[in-house]
Amino acid sequence: MPARYLATLADTAATDRAPIAAVSQPTQARNQTAETVLQSRAGAHAACLAQIDAVLASRFPEYVTLTEVTPLPLADAAKLVGHDEALLLFVPTKDDTYLWAITRVETRWVKIALGANAIGDHVKALRCGLDYGGEWQGDGAQRCIDLLGLPAPPADAGTLPFDLARAHELYRSLFGEIADLFAAKHLLVVASGPLASLPFHVLVASEPPHADVAQPANYALADWLARPAAVSVLPSVASLSALRKFARQSQASAPYIGFGNPLLLGGDGTDRRAWANQSCPSSGARQLSADERAIVRPPPAARGGAFADVDALRLQAPLPETADELCTVARLLGAPESSVYMGGRATETALKTPSANGELGRARILHFATHGLLAREADNILQSRAEPALMLTPLQLASEEDDGHAHGL
Repeated sequence: MPARYLATLADTAATDRAPIAAVSQPTQARNQTAETVLQSRAGAHAACLAQIDAVLASRFPEYVTLTEVTPLPLADAAKLVGHDEALLLFVPTKDDTYLWAITRVETRWVKIALGANAIGDHVKALRCGLDYGGEWQGDGAQRCIDLLGLPAPPADAGTLPFDLARAHELYRSLFGEIADLFAAKHLLVVASGPLASLPFHVLVASEPPHADVAQPANYALADWLARPAAVSVLPSVASLSALRKFARQSQASAPYIGFGNPLLLGGDGTDRRAWANQSCPSSGARQLSADERAIVRPPPAARGGAFADVDALRLQAPLPETADELCTVARLLGAPESSVYMGGRATETALKTPSANGELGRARILHFATHGLLAREADNILQSRAEPALMLTPLQLASEEDDGHAHGL
């Protein structure tokens, strides 16, 4: 989404709050002139947003159709659901959460005795076991400690305490009364409130087999929801109509292109695990090129605010296990090793080149196995940027063409 749009949204939210605060003052403390100025400013921001929305609707009509929230009658929604699909709409409220489960042949309504705050605690606790950089910063760290009952924060991302028991408890609450309805089906989930930030794949469908459920060795034994069911998250029920309308038969001539396992060194700058897996096993080990060796200990780079900070980017946690993920997917899809870009090959330049020459468009599946950054996240890396991005292997010096921070492709 354009940075201007995001900035205008933030400004509008702040501007909308100001008139409300002003008119909420006691009568003797109110200032009619100031209120008029604030209301005029809010109107100007609203007009700016309306103008941007009109431009988006004109230039990207399919995107606008996809994101609209126009209500869709249940009967019409059921017609959009395939025989092997189940559409689930979760609506959390203050005291309860309401669920509509829709298949081709049945619609079920369920009232779940968990309000938005309780669900928010569950989601936060689960995310504390998944996202070290995002959940254990600032005030969020103390809330994680309280929710998980820990004496202190984990030492690093490798010791995050994912709560399998809580993941199963939340699964029972959300899916317990409809489990028979979606058996062997592809789940199409529309969620709002705190559930919008829940990765449903990590819910656990069966009681964890061990009491000491926080031990990573037990994770392989967990009955993750991702195992029996494919899960897709939609922005709204109406978006399903847009997806069905705009879906086209693939004309892709290549099965797959994958990017991942960027060369990152971790917080202490010494973790070299990513360097060990830069090619799929069938091709054997590969020697580092001169450029890749230079990445290990780069000289300080002269940077401006327009580029990502490659030094800070390089110190993010490495993801060596994504090499196995990429190679496995490529093998299952019958894709050649040349379609897998790992390690020193997983650069922004390597991504932009096939994007420009049409190679990406010819791939049926585009797979990224790396870190992602949301808009305005990790300011020490993105500096003045506001766009979301993917982390790729940072080169020795940042440039406009390649700073290891892929965005706006």
